[in-house]
Amino acid sequence: MEKRMIKKAFLFSAGDYEETARFSKTKLDLPGVKYDMAAMKKRLKQIEFDVVSVENAKKKDAFDTLQSQMGNLPTDAITIKWIGTETDYQLLIELLENRITIREVLLHGKEEKLFVQYDGKQGWVEFLDKEQIPHELLPTTGEYMNAEDDEFLEEITYFKKKVS
Repeated sequence: MEKRMIKKAFLFSAGDYEETARFSKTKLDLPGVKYDMAAMKKRLKQIEFDVVSVENAKKKDAFDTLQSQMGNLPTDAITIKWIGTETDYQLLIELLENRITIREVLLHGKEEKLFVQYDGKQGWVEFLDKEQIPHELLPTTGEYMNAEDDEFLEEITYFKKKVS
């Protein structure tokens, strides 16, 4: 009997913002985010991912969710190290159009990066400044998505609508 690999995905959104003196709540809210989350969750489940999602997550929510799930992560690896960052549509467009490298996307965005580690027994999550990221974990310098001409056309079109 073939052993099925268990895959897990974490989705976090921030679409419901608090009103500020500068911006009214109606200008800040992104009602489409919940639909984006639902579509991503549906697709990930179709390709057999166990999905944990947290809508309108604050930084602490993401941290607490990842920390609580670390012991439940399926793996056949001895050690896992993972880096995450907040980004924006413009950077994603440039990445998918092969105008910037994967490393550049990771090092742009927010200064603070999410760093997740798992040693086969326990896991931990911390926030690091980009200068603190171990260089051996960064994507290879000069490595692009190397996408075919129209490979990500649908995604690029969608992201361009979001920035216009």
